[in-house]
Formats: sequence, C-alpha cells, structure tokens
Amino acid sequence: MTAGFQTQSGSLYWIDPRGRTHRLKKSKGERCGELHEPHACIFISSKIHDEAHSIGFTSLYRFYMARLEKGLLVDCSDPEQIKAAFTNGERAGLAIMDRASRVIIGGGPGVQTPVIGHHPFEQSYVPDPEKPGHNMRLYHIGSPVTRLYNTNADLVAAGFPVGHILRHTQLPRPAPLNP
Repeated sequence: MTAGFQTQSGSLYWIDPRGRTHRLKKSKGERCGELHEPHACIFISSKIHDEAHSIGFTSLYRFYMARLEKGLLVDCSDPEQIKAAFTNGERAGLAIMDRASRVIIGGGPGVQTPVIGHHPFEQSYVPDPEKPGHNMRLYHIGSPVTRLYNTNADLVAAGFPVGHILRHTQLPRPAPLNP
C-alpha cells in the first residue's frame, strides 16, 4: 500500500487511513510548505487533466468527483463512498458539467491509488464565509505524480511533517496497567 506521493511541482501528499489526501504544498528544494486540510482524492490520466484545462476553470463549469452507481452518475466527495465504488467494481472519476445546460461535457474515469504520471483530483467541503451554516466545494487538480512512498517513514524523510501524520492516525490505546 502506498503511504504517499510527490508531484512534479514538489508537493508531498500523505494518504490517511480513511483514504483522504493531505497536501504539503511546497516548491522543489524547499523544506517547509503550506499544509492543506484532507480531501477525498482520485487519480486522473493526463488526457483527462488536459481536457479539463482546455475547457477552462471558470464559473461556467462545475468540476466534481462522481461515481457510477448502477449506471447512473452520482455526485460524490466522500472518501468512504469512493472506496466503496471501487470495491464494488463501479467506476469513479471527474465530471465536468456545463452549468447553463446541466449537461456533462467532459471528464472521465479515475483510479483509487496514485500512479506515476496521473494527476491527483482532490475535493472537499469547507464552511462558506459568506453564507454561515453552508459549505462550499473546493477542488484541486495537482501536477502529475512523480514518486511514490511506501511507508510513512519514507514520506517523513522526504519532508512531510510527522506531527501531522500522528494527529490524524488513530493509534490503539494502551491497556490500563491496573485493571
């Protein structure tokens, strides 16, 4: 199992036990960087990445994570549902919808685990600062994966903060000394 990966831009990603990615955005050669909150993630081919860029990231289009459920396209950004889709032999990927016509105009299937050359497509919900009580969807399409890390130790040696991994990893509690 892959613990994390690095992209062409130099960002490091850790994959937590729930399958979410935690991105440490940094430039190559830089030791510190900006740590982002966890996201649901799938990995898309360069062809789908290039199609998304050619369509353009404007408010005219909606980019979102979707899965096929019994032949129907279902909006999804829950890492558990994405895992379940792949486990059940269904597909998940990137959908690009024209907001005016509400028609899917692009996108395609993704894979569940990082692959050299594929791009991470991350999606999450955060509180909307302009609408209290509402969430807004954020997405990020990263640079291609250039390196895989098999263990957390390898990822930490590459510069990912060990404290962040420890905070987001549920460790078993030790048994009481005097029961």
